[in-house]
Amino acid sequence: MLAQICGSAWGQAIPQPASFAPWKPPAGIEIRISEYSGQPVPRYASLRYDKVNGRHNPDDKAAIDWTYTRRGLPVIVVRESNEWWRIRDPEGTETWIKSSQLAGNRTVVASAAGSVLKKADPGAPEQATFVAGSVLQLKSCVDGWCQVEAEGRAGFALEKLFWGVAGLPAE
Repeated sequence: MLAQICGSAWGQAIPQPASFAPWKPPAGIEIRISEYSGQPVPRYASLRYDKVNGRHNPDDKAAIDWTYTRRGLPVIVVRESNEWWRIRDPEGTETWIKSSQLAGNRTVVASAAGSVLKKADPGAPEQATFVAGSVLQLKSCVDGWCQVEAEGRAGFALEKLFWGVAGLPAE
C-alpha cells in the first residue's frame, strides 16, 4: 500500500506553495562564520516547535510580525545577533526568531506534489507520495535527486520539487 506523506501548511504562512520565493543571495555575498553561534551565515535551519513567533526586532518585547505553526519548516538564517537569528522563510518573509526556536537539521518543503521513489530513477517503484506543503527531512542531493525521509518513509525525489535545497553560496 502506497503511503501519502502529510502536507499540512504552517498556519498563517502559506496561501499557495507555488508562491515559494527562491532565495537569491545578494551579489558577492560570502558565507561567514558567526561570532555568536560559530556556524556559517547564511545557512539553512528548521523550526524546532509547532508554534514559533517571528518578531519585528531581536527583543522579547518587540511586536510579533508572524506566527509559524509548522514544526520542521525550512528557513534560511541570514543574520545573527546574540541569542536572536534573522530568518527568511519560503515565501521570502524575513523576521527575528530566538535561536532556541530553531533546529540545525535540514528539511525541505514541497512546492508541488510528487513521489518518493525507491531509487534515484524515474522508473523506480514509488515508496510514498507527498502533497505541496509537505515537510520532509533532507539527507542529501546529487544530480537533481534528493534523498528524503518523512513519516518513516525514505527514498528519493526530484530536487526541483522542493524549497530549501539550494541557493546558498558554496552549496
